[in-house]
Amino acid sequence: AVREWGQQFEHWTPEEHDAFLVALEGSK
Repeated sequence: AVREWGQQFEHWTPEEHDAFLVALEGSK
């Protein structure tokens, strides 16, 4: 699963990556 996420990250834009990190922090 982690490897799959890593592959998806490669296709993300910086904006998408930032939005994901914000959502990840908010879910803690």
